[in-house]
Amino acid sequence: MNYLKISNGKGSFRNKDGEYKEIDTITKEDILYLLDEATDSTSNFEMDEITDDSIKNEAHKIIYKSIYSKFSNLLNNKKQFLDECDGLYKDALQKYKPKEEVMTSNGSSSDNIAQVDVSSFKSKRITPSTYPTEV
Repeated sequence: MNYLKISNGKGSFRNKDGEYKEIDTITKEDILYLLDEATDSTSNFEMDEITDDSIKNEAHKIIYKSIYSKFSNLLNNKKQFLDECDGLYKDALQKYKPKEEVMTSNGSSSDNIAQVDVSSFKSKRITPSTYPTEV
């Protein structure tokens, strides 16, 4: 699907409602929506390529060119980006993943209560011998 489009000498983007809006009206929320779509593994994110004379409006040209270059870079490295995101949170997800079924206070079992290994959270006791000597 085409999310950045050039027509009639103006740049436009597709918003979350599926409507094309002029690129100079883009908001932070619109950019976040486009990022979600660009990084979605099931989405076919397409953009019209910008040329020197395809956009007549200078403001549109500057904004479109900037967004186009950022998204082109992201799309070219999409697999690496997704792999890094998965790897970044993989350890945390595995650490806090439920280890076994837990009984709740009312006696019923609950699969959605995570078991956490608290041994890694033991606080270190500070004694005078462990105070830093230099500041």
